[in-house]
Formats: sequence, structure tokens, C-alpha cells
Amino acid sequence: MKGVFRDWGLVDSTRPVQKKTIDDTGWIKQAEELRTLLFRQAGAISSPNNLKELVIVPDGMLWYFPFEVLGAQDQHLDDSWLAQTPIRYVPYAGCIMHDGRSRSRQPITLVSLGRLHPTDEPHVSSDAYFDLSHSIPDSLPVTTDRTIPGSFDCVSSLFQQLIVLDDLATPSEGKLDGKLMPALDQSVDNSVYGLIQLPWNGLQSIVLPGYHTAAEDGLSGNSRNFLGNDLFIPISGMLASGTQTVAISRWRMGGQNTINLLRELMQELPYSSTSEAWRRSVLLSWQNPLDPILEPRLQVPSLNDELLPIHPVFWSGIQVIDLGEAAPAEDQMPLAGESKLEERRRLLEEARKAAGQ
Repeated sequence: MKGVFRDWGLVDSTRPVQKKTIDDTGWIKQAEELRTLLFRQAGAISSPNNLKELVIVPDGMLWYFPFEVLGAQDQHLDDSWLAQTPIRYVPYAGCIMHDGRSRSRQPITLVSLGRLHPTDEPHVSSDAYFDLSHSIPDSLPVTTDRTIPGSFDCVSSLFQQLIVLDDLATPSEGKLDGKLMPALDQSVDNSVYGLIQLPWNGLQSIVLPGYHTAAEDGLSGNSRNFLGNDLFIPISGMLASGTQTVAISRWRMGGQNTINLLRELMQELPYSSTSEAWRRSVLLSWQNPLDPILEPRLQVPSLNDELLPIHPVFWSGIQVIDLGEAAPAEDQMPLAGESKLEERRRLLEEARKAAGQ
């Protein structure tokens, strides 16, 4: 597994991924060896194309590995597991079957804006929100200039979905104390532990494309001490709080391709299963050439080189955890003369005034 990450250029969180790394297919053999090791006694799973959906329950270091890339025979990934069937992850076998809760057809989304990559100019996040807002119409942006008063309770009481377009702090050794939402009031617990609330009081969906894990530096150094807990613990906490879908990065890429992936995912969530929505999002992204100017971690010899984001480093960093397909709920009628989004904006401003902001 370490060899695969090394071949993908995952050495540290800021080092650029070079074109020669993208062109190298040596990782395919190593991934095949891993597949053989893990599934040698499960012949049917060696080719999941006859499955309606594949649900994976990782353990330990396997939390870092994207099973979607298994089965690939060449750089086009036509034989990869993702190309054959929808895939989702859960932290426990008991989460495989959905618990029957419904999902909102018209969720209100809070988008926290910042710098998804440290080199991003200030306008990058606002441009990303403008892009996302066309697919997520009922959304409201916030920045660190005007924080949200209160804890995560305030967020979950007003919104059903949270997208954090910000580079989140790398957890310190043995601790998960990094801030998950920089735009939240800094006087409250802004870590994984602050997110864990009473059962069923959490957000419906949480998207964290700027999260960092031990996979980011190829499972080397002190990062190995996490043993997958930097994913397992926060994901378990979010689900225990009532969240049904989590999209979280194993490594942070940033760039326009990440925004494209999230846009297509969030656009489809109200209408299809999460695993199918994510599969569709990735397959669509493979058709759109990368713009090196808009990809901060991509390094190419010439800006005229056309490169498709098929290589796993561009998309498999996002891990989608989901409790399964559920029947959409009939949303309540908005207040007379006031849309749901306007209502949330008004309540948020009232909370800010009460906090003296």
C-alpha cells in the first residue's frame, strides 16, 4: 500500500504531482498484489461487475486505501471496481443496511469558504462557491471574516448539509484536535469531538475535501501511529450524531477538479443513491481535461499538455461514507413570504447580533 501511494506522488501535503508520475503505471501491479492478498478466498468479489453495489468496511490501515482502483489493468481504469459498480464505505458492518431515516429533497447547505490549498488566491474560494451554487441553489456561504456564533449545534439546527472548502489543520500525533470548520466561533470546540452531538442531531451530509490523513505522506514517519483512526473516529462520530453521508479526503488535492467532483456529487444526492452519485461524478470528471493553472498540485512541462483526471491521485482521495439509500422526505412548506434559505440567513444574522458580531 505504501508503494502505491509513493508511486502516486503522495510524499507530503504540498509537493506537486508531476506528469511523469501520472504517466507511470507501476502502481497497477502493486494494487493487484494487494487485491490478491485481501480477496484470495473470496473469488466472486474479484470481479464485482455483477453486484448492484459494493459496501466496504475497512479496518486499520485499509481506511487509507481507495478500493475503487482495484481491478485496473491499464491507465484508463476501464476494469477498475469503480467503473464496474457503485461503491461506498461504512465504519461498521451494522451500518451496511439503512436505518430507515429519510433524506430531505431540498436540503439547505452551508458552505464554509477559505483556502482549500495554501497557495490559493482569495478569489478562488468565491469562484468555487459560484460554481457550486448553480448545482446547490439553497446554499449560504460563510467566511472566517464573520464566524458563526455558537457550536456545531447552531450549524445543524439551521442547515442539513455542510461543505468546508478550506485547508484543515493536520491532526497532531495521536490526537484528533484539528479544526474542522475555521468559520465557526473559535471559542468553542471546533474539532472532531465538538462535532459529536446527541444522536440524530447532526447534519444530513458533511463534505470535507481539505481534510488530511496519514495517507498524505505515504504512510511514513509519525503518521503511521494513527492506524486509520484519523478517519475511523471522526466518521464514527459524525454518523453517531445523525449524519448519513460523509465525503472526506484521505489527501487534499484542491483545484478545480475537486470542485467539479463535489458539484456533481451534491447535485445528484437528492435524486439517487450516494454511491451511484459519486460513481457518476468520477466517471464524468474523467472526460474533462485538467487546466494546470487551476490545479495547484499538478506540475506539467507545458500548459498545453492535455491531461485527463483519470489517475487515482486526482479523485480517489475523496472517500464517500454513506448509510445507504433512503426514501426522500417530503419537505415542510416554507414560511409564508420567506424561502427556507432566507429564513436560515435571517436566523444566522440574529444569532450573530446576539453574539455581538
